[in-house]
Amino acid sequence: MAELGPSRRRVLTLFAVGVGMAGLGGATSASEYEWRGEAMGAQVRLLFAGRGSVAPERAVDEIMTEIERLERIFSLSRADSEISRLNATGALDAPSLDFLSVLDLCARAHQASGGLFDPTVQPLWDLYIDWYRSDLDRAPPDGPGFEAARRRVGFEKLSFGAESITLREGARLTLNGVAQGYVTDRGVEILKRLGFDQVFVDLGEMRALGVPEKGFWTVDLPDRRNVVRLRGGALATSAGSGMIFAHNGDHHLFDPRTGRPARHWTWLTAYAPSALVADALSTALYVTPREGVEAILSAFPGAAAWAGDSDDGMIRFS
Repeated sequence: MAELGPSRRRVLTLFAVGVGMAGLGGATSASEYEWRGEAMGAQVRLLFAGRGSVAPERAVDEIMTEIERLERIFSLSRADSEISRLNATGALDAPSLDFLSVLDLCARAHQASGGLFDPTVQPLWDLYIDWYRSDLDRAPPDGPGFEAARRRVGFEKLSFGAESITLREGARLTLNGVAQGYVTDRGVEILKRLGFDQVFVDLGEMRALGVPEKGFWTVDLPDRRNVVRLRGGALATSAGSGMIFAHNGDHHLFDPRTGRPARHWTWLTAYAPSALVADALSTALYVTPREGVEAILSAFPGAAAWAGDSDDGMIRFS
């Protein structure tokens, strides 16, 4: 469950725990514990508001071990990961169940979005990086190289099943639009198994496991004026400002139909029961015009979204 309220703090940051609590700067009880660290190249955070069957430090150790395992599947920066080996050769035999689970969700999101969610956009990412490498002020990519990259994009070029995953026609895959959500959900499953029922998990995307006693988890939206109060569920945000290639504002969130960065929103935050779905939705909806958002959300029960427009306004969808 998610409720909207006024915000006073920074972008997409958990800043308070429950009604009547002073936040992290105030006194805490023995059952409150915060851990901060780094994983997958980003700052991550776990905030415990209750007890489990083991110490929080033990839970953190298990989660970090799981993250290391998942990086060996999804990380594009590791040459030995499953996705890197798939991109290098066009085929991967005996893929992990984790990889297949994420691809199943990708297929759902691709269908629900009419093709706007497409994890085969990695050739566009590579093109834009190379295009602007020497001159951040040049015109957007065009010509034969741009058209060649566009032709390598297309979900129909991906086939997957228990025996193998294949990519055809020079396609390359990125799961950056869903993998962090999957990692976040796996962290929550570990916490559940260890008996925790009141933890806020930020492992790239955010998910609330239960709520503090008599309270809720509060997260800022990127407009810096509103917050979402969570009593379970997950949030994920996409924004072109997360990776800008050039001074013209070209960024990493591509419309796969045109090969160009999407310009409908300045940011978009999605809510869903799982972080995997929220992550996929935030990516898909960021490249979706306003009139198409509600139809995509309707394919995922319980989902909602908030989006910032070019006039610095906010629109809520549910």
